[in-house]
Parts: sequence; C-alpha cells; structure tokens
Amino acid sequence: MFIKANADGYALALYDLHKEEKHVSSTYENILSFYELLSNDKEVFSFFNSSKIGLEEKHKIADELVQENKNLKTFANFLKLLISKNNSPLLLQALSIYIRLVESELNILRAKLISAFEIDNQTKIKIIEKLENKYNKKIKLTTFIDKSLIFGFKIVIGNDIIEQNAKADLEKISSLINNKNGDLNG
Repeated sequence: MFIKANADGYALALYDLHKEEKHVSSTYENILSFYELLSNDKEVFSFFNSSKIGLEEKHKIADELVQENKNLKTFANFLKLLISKNNSPLLLQALSIYIRLVESELNILRAKLISAFEIDNQTKIKIIEKLENKYNKKIKLTTFIDKSLIFGFKIVIGNDIIEQNAKADLEKISSLINNKNGDLNG
C-alpha cells in the first residue's frame, strides 16, 4: 500500500502546536533562517534527505540546531518526525507553508528589492517604511543586484511589481516600436 505524505498537514500541525505553546512569534526568525539555509545550501538539504546517513545522526543534528532556544523543541521534534517517516523531501515545502501561515498571523509581507546597484541602508529603511504604510503590514525586505536593470529598481511584493528601471523602459519602447498596432507604427 502506498501512503502519500502531505506537506500541508505537517505545516499545519507544527503551526497549531506553536500556537498552542504561544511560540509562533518567538520561533519565526529561527525557522525562517533554517528554511533559508535549506533552500540555499544543497549540502544541508542533502544531509537530511540522504539514505546513507543514519536516523540517529540526523536526529542529533536536529536537536543541536535548536539547543540554544527551548521554544524550538517542538520544531526539533517536527524535524525528527519528518526524518523518521522518510518524509525529509517534504521539509522545504512544509516549512514554506508554515512560514506563510506565521507571516499571515504576524502581519508580515516579504518583498524583494532588485536594483542595478547596492542600496544603502538609509534608502532601504525609507523603502520599507513606504511599503509598510502602503500595505499596512510589517515588511521583510531582501535585496538583490541585477546589473541588467542598468539603473533603477524593481520591487516584487506578493503579486505586485513596482519598477522604475532602464531595462523595463527600453522593453516598453521596443514593444511599442515592434507592435504593428502600436502608437509608433500604427
């Protein structure tokens, strides 16, 4: 018999337990950091998914990850449960769902600021303030550099894109020029 595991179920279970323990807010940053580590470091992700590494070693690492914060004990048990049930491949998906649930409860929106050049902290703070006022939520801003923008920026927040950059402007002009029904060739 084949039993399909459900990342949503794991995420909801962890969320409900943390709510019951009143640890949603106090564990958010740690779990988000762990999620980002798993997402960005293939070796760490592979460690938890490897069939060559024993359960005891994986459980030991799960316990060590949370030893500095007693509020994360439930999270360690969550990790060990996924590992024991051979559902480690669901870890990223379950954590992503969990983080969305927590961010919804804590009124947090994540935004990506993509710019052609490094943005100074003062400007980042102003951008965060403007976005927080516009969306009436706490903004978690992540910055990226994309030199193809030439100059300017692009902010992606939820389904919204706010942009002012040379690349987008040039693409719009090109589209107008190449569009047979457009204003320039019409």
